[in-house]
Parts: sequence; structure tokens; C-alpha cells
Amino acid sequence: LNWDVPFTSQAPHGIWDIEHEEFCEEASAVMVGRYFHDRTIGSADEADEALNELKNWQLEHLGFFESTTAVQTANMIREVYGLTVRLDHDLAADHLKRQLAAGSLILIPAAGRQLGNPYYKQPGPIYHMLVVKGYTSDGRFITNDPGTKRGADFVYLYDRLISAIGDYNAGNPSQGERVVLIISK
Repeated sequence: LNWDVPFTSQAPHGIWDIEHEEFCEEASAVMVGRYFHDRTIGSADEADEALNELKNWQLEHLGFFESTTAVQTANMIREVYGLTVRLDHDLAADHLKRQLAAGSLILIPAAGRQLGNPYYKQPGPIYHMLVVKGYTSDGRFITNDPGTKRGADFVYLYDRLISAIGDYNAGNPSQGERVVLIISK
């Protein structure tokens, strides 16, 4: 199963300035928002504009945009895209596969360095968020990982992905709440 979710890097123009290094939650939200509203991400300019719209929403509603928690990201997706978002603590592979098979997408907050993505600027982000959009028959999850321009359809082993899950937790996601966001229309 591999839902056709449009992809954007959190740095659509490849410029990894301080702002774009913080846009993983926004990029993940844009991808799921566009998917459920049957919209593509047409260009790097369009992606950057969408990221900045979410940044501005967060500045208005939260007072900041950097490193938002699962709850804050869920609220943003509900408010901006009108989608159903629920927090889920069941991290079993079969449960997550059932959510995907039912048409949902999954956002994973994670201790980014534990993901071991070789395309991250090393050593990788401390905190990261990405979209799970499918799975393979051999126990891997298919993601759109905005932390790299090579993140479309990036495949993670289930154990690697699940072990990295952790909410922001004041900059210590490896000790953060083990939760995922289940998103549907």
C-alpha cells in the first residue's frame, strides 16, 4: 500500500537556513493537507508559500513556529485543513497498517537522529516529523520524509521508525511521549 501523497522537502529551494531547518512539521502538514484536498504541490515556490502560511498561522495562534508538539501540530491541521486528527499511542505495526489501509495517513514525531536517514545533514535533526503513507509486504513503512530532498517514498524498517518515536518534550524527543497523529478526512 502506498498512497499518492504529494511530496515537499521542508526546504523546497534547497536552502537550509534556520527557518527551513524548523519546517518539518509544516511540510508534513502541507503534504497531508494537500493529499486530503486532492491538491498537488506544483513548484518549490508554491511549497514555500504553503510552509510560510502555516508558519504565520502558528505565529498568530501559538506565538512561535519552531518545534511544535504533536498536540500543537494536530490542532494546526484541524484548524487550517479541516481534517480529523487524533493522537494514538498504539504503535503496533498491524494497528498502524490498519489505519493506513482504512485511508488514514500517519504523522510521526521522532528523535530525528535515531531515524538514521543517510540523506540528512549529519548528525541529523534532534526533533523531526514525517508522514507515513504506506507499507511493504516485508515489514517496512513508506514515508514522505521532508528532512531531505530525497525523502519522497523513503522506506524505513518498522523497528527503526517506531523506536525513534518521541514527541518534542522540550527538545528531548528520545524521552518524549510515544504518540503518532492519525489523520483522515
